[in-house]
Amino acid sequence: MLLPTVTGEDATLEVASRIQKALEAPFVVGELTLDVEASVGIALYPAHGRDVDKLLQRADLAMYVAKAQRAGVQVYAAKYDQYSPIRLVLLGELRRAIDENQLVLHYQPKVDFRNGRLEGVEALVRWQHPERGLVMPEEFIPFAEHTTLMRPLTLYVIDRALAQCQEWRRSGLKLTVAVNMSVRNLLDLKLPEEVSRLLEKWELPSDALKLEITESVLMA
Repeated sequence: MLLPTVTGEDATLEVASRIQKALEAPFVVGELTLDVEASVGIALYPAHGRDVDKLLQRADLAMYVAKAQRAGVQVYAAKYDQYSPIRLVLLGELRRAIDENQLVLHYQPKVDFRNGRLEGVEALVRWQHPERGLVMPEEFIPFAEHTTLMRPLTLYVIDRALAQCQEWRRSGLKLTVAVNMSVRNLLDLKLPEEVSRLLEKWELPSDALKLEITESVLMA
């Protein structure tokens, strides 16, 4: 949204607040009534950029910060450059990465200290990027959590983890495999059905898979 007649941060924040308020009213879709929340990112000319691309990019970054912090509205600041354009480009490439099997799983062992036995593993996703090499999850997971990509990403990880679990069991290692869940996953009403389908696909009992919920997810 371009506001050519609005000047100053305070006036811009006031407009953003009105936009949020307008979106508070429930949306009726068919027979469903949906409540949504809007996140607004703001970049000011000329303080945050003097061309369209720079301003859009920085407004986009501010919006991601608003989402991550649940702030509703956020004005761009230089400190947010940790959410660099490179990360946004990676997010754009993530869909193709899922489709082309560029994501790989590493496994962290879980040992019972009482008897020293290996009881299971936790699946940790990495991205074997064709140009950037191995990309760690903190570079793309936080952004994926705020998009529709979190669902296919999680299902991909569960699918690959169960495939590996089945391979281990056929070789005599009866291990469980754990996968982390995000808030978006827990709000997905189809998740139980999808998990059941994948367990059936790999012919594994339900106790072969553990879904882990972090403290931050519980707080959210």
